[in-house]
Amino acid sequence: LVTGIYGSDYSNSVLPMRLLLFALPLTGSAIILRSAAYCAERAPAVTRIALIVGTANVVGNAVLIPMWGLYGAVTASLVSLVTWAWGLARVVAEPLPTPSAPFTEEPDAGDLG
Repeated sequence: LVTGIYGSDYSNSVLPMRLLLFALPLTGSAIILRSAAYCAERAPAVTRIALIVGTANVVGNAVLIPMWGLYGAVTASLVSLVTWAWGLARVVAEPLPTPSAPFTEEPDAGDLG
C-alpha cells in the first residue's frame, strides 16, 4: 500500500510500519486495563505508570535512535507499550480493598431491630 501510494522511495518504511502493528493490540489492551483501573479507583497508580513509561520512552529513544535509527524508535515504542500494558495489568490484578462491612458480625439473638 505504501509503495503503491507513495512510490518506491518510501519502501524502507514498510518494515517499521509492520513492526508497529504490534502496538495496536497492546494499546487496545492497555486502554481497557486503564479503564478498569479507574473503575477500581486506582487513578494515582495509573498516573505513576504513565510517568514511568513516558520517561522510559524518552530515554529509550534517546539511547536507541543513535544506535539503530528508525528501528531504535520502533523498539523503544514497543517496549514502552509492553511496559504500560504490563504495569496496568498488575494494578488491575491487585485485590480490591474490602471495606469493614457491618454484616460480617453475627447479630444478637435478642436484637430484632
